[in-house]
Amino acid sequence: MFSIYGNFSLATGPNWTHGPQGRINAVSRLNYDSLGFILRGKKMSRVLRGGDGLKGEVFLKQKGQGEWIGLADETTPEIHTTGTQYSVPWSMSRVVDAWDERVMRQNASQNVGSDGGFQAYQDMTYARKQNLEMQKINLIDDALWAVPDKSKMETNASDRKQPLSLPAMINEFSNSLYPSAAPGGSWTTIQQIATTEEGFSNFIPYQGTYDNRTVNSPTNLLAALDLAYEKLNFKPPPTNAMYFEKESGMLPAQKWMAASPEGVVALKQLCRASQDRWGNESDAYGRRPTYAGVPIVTIPQLTSKALYPTGTAGALSTELVTTNGVAGWRYYIIDSESIDWCWSSDWYDHAMGPIPNPNNPARQAIFYETQCGSWINNRRLNGIIYPNANVA
Repeated sequence: MFSIYGNFSLATGPNWTHGPQGRINAVSRLNYDSLGFILRGKKMSRVLRGGDGLKGEVFLKQKGQGEWIGLADETTPEIHTTGTQYSVPWSMSRVVDAWDERVMRQNASQNVGSDGGFQAYQDMTYARKQNLEMQKINLIDDALWAVPDKSKMETNASDRKQPLSLPAMINEFSNSLYPSAAPGGSWTTIQQIATTEEGFSNFIPYQGTYDNRTVNSPTNLLAALDLAYEKLNFKPPPTNAMYFEKESGMLPAQKWMAASPEGVVALKQLCRASQDRWGNESDAYGRRPTYAGVPIVTIPQLTSKALYPTGTAGALSTELVTTNGVAGWRYYIIDSESIDWCWSSDWYDHAMGPIPNPNNPARQAIFYETQCGSWINNRRLNGIIYPNANVA
């Protein structure tokens, strides 16, 4: 069945509907902090991948050993493999544009032929596509902070439904892997790399703790951040030209920190009480605050996510639950250079339709499917700061 709206929708639209480059550039410069920071500064060849998933090698441990020798010493060369294989299958996302063909044709016959009618019809189509794009990007933004679920994120089976979230990559648990309290049970691998792999101890993010928010205390939150600064080698944002357009007033960020709105406010209050002003501002609300040149990003989802061992007997709950004695704000330190979000160059916004509903053929739909995923190649460049007592 020929569809005026369906065919018009497929043939027209914003730049991002016709290829991944348009979307990637749009996300990197718009107000999608998590995904924007991860993408910013990356070459397109790194963000678009082919094949059946994300596969490669990570370097976990030096293999072999150099030695000092005498002129007459003999040696037997050893052959070493230098990388550990990782595997992250694609996750599939879908959005649906559905309409009633009778209503669309009535709108088309009334509007397209009149003065400005074509533009009005195009504006309507554009608005519908904007709504679809919002669905797609918000889906990703939520997925980046989803509660880790091994059965959905770490399986190679065909029922894999979610990409790896940032908390799955960076958390406060042993080996930085979620325990049995997590949905889907205990994690024993990350990207199919097992804890038994030689050198896995080098694939664990930095984990730092604080005891209080007392001014000048050697174990307060600022002291924990100071130590993280030394351990993680904070670098200010790069100053060379990057592929993506930069955020207004800021250069592309390599490292960034993420916390709940309440966590950001708590850190601001401690800095004010310590008379340790933000280096980039005189008004605490004038611009995004930074620590050592690293932007501090507010993540609203972290207020309500059950990501932390704050519940009874370590059950997962939100960060300010006091039951388990570790209530307090968490601060993620994220190195965008070591984390990638990728889209499949083979299955990007693949449109299927228009397809009529067999029970009501006038109601039609176009299904847009995209394969995408996330992975981390160096967890040691990332970290988390968390309380080891009830601080909140």
